[in-house]
Amino acid sequence: MHKRDVIKAGVMVDKAPDLALILAFDVRVSPDAAALAKASGVTIFTADIIYHLFDQFSRHMELSRERARKAPPTPPSY
Repeated sequence: MHKRDVIKAGVMVDKAPDLALILAFDVRVSPDAAALAKASGVTIFTADIIYHLFDQFSRHMELSRERARKAPPTPPSY
């Protein structure tokens, strides 16, 4: 995985930060890509076993849903 992959995923940081993710299955993440992801707010999940990657992603999404439920509702903008 390279910096260009992180740049593509970085589009989601402003729109939906919980979805600014990269699921890297059985690939090497370059040090440049890891540093850029950390600086830009992109989360990278890596695993050599697909089930472990799925578990990481599932935990992330569940925590995201819990935070959304606990957050105060935003007033409508007219």
